[in-house]
Amino acid sequence: MELQNQSVFDYVNTSNCNLMEKTATLIKRGSLNVNQLDSIKIGDLLSDEYGKSGKVYEIEKVNRHGEFHYYFKLFKSGTILIIL
Repeated sequence: MELQNQSVFDYVNTSNCNLMEKTATLIKRGSLNVNQLDSIKIGDLLSDEYGKSGKVYEIEKVNRHGEFHYYFKLFKSGTILIIL
């Protein structure tokens, strides 16, 4: 009986680990649109083509002279700036 419970416990732990894994969203500046950038949320993992990557903790969107400036502030990794 104890062995059966242990194997169920191991299965649940293995299953939950796979569900919790996140992959970083790759940002390529040449092929982005506003809808893709608006879909990025706080807590998402981002990566750009220059190697900067991290978890988003703040997003700032500024409309300046007809351009949209997206600032994705990353935890311990700086900021990714996208201008459209």
